[in-house]
Amino acid sequence: MPHQLRCLGCERPLPLRVLDGALTTCEICSAKVQVTPFPALVRDLRQGAKAEQLLSDEASCFYHETQRADIACDGCGRFLCSLCDLEIEEEHLCSNCLSYGRSEGKLEEVKNSHFCADQLIMLTAALPLLMFPITVFTAPLTLGMLIYFRKAPESPIRGGGTRRRWMAGTLAVLQLLFWGLFILGIGTASALGGW
Repeated sequence: MPHQLRCLGCERPLPLRVLDGALTTCEICSAKVQVTPFPALVRDLRQGAKAEQLLSDEASCFYHETQRADIACDGCGRFLCSLCDLEIEEEHLCSNCLSYGRSEGKLEEVKNSHFCADQLIMLTAALPLLMFPITVFTAPLTLGMLIYFRKAPESPIRGGGTRRRWMAGTLAVLQLLFWGLFILGIGTASALGGW
């Protein structure tokens, strides 16, 4: 039995005319109903690219032995029919190469994560403040990371990386100044016989 659209108020099936996207009223419980369907559900069906049948002297698709190959995969060289050809970033890839490129982060267009060096630097500078004595190690580490990751790109989603880097650098310098003054104070106190 196919799925039916149901009213959220009374759970009764709704007529298919609600798919036009207009605000309507349920005939049973008078609840206001507006359905916004996925565009592919209501658009006119168009004929897709149909793979051509293989002739005796032609190469076949790696995945469909009875279909004629239209192109070779730019990643692995396998022959692909029009159904298997995935065009990404002006390259023609098979599904395996697309999966590999996604998992390795080599395809910018399908990249789903991004390393944020600025966030790591800020955490290295700020989290040790909860246990202040370890800042003697993390402050120089933060400054080293600022130098090492100086050309790392900002996050394309979050932005603000330059500001976080400046804050982390300032925090690390202040921590080092504190430790310098602390050590200088201990040295001065011991020289004066206070310790």
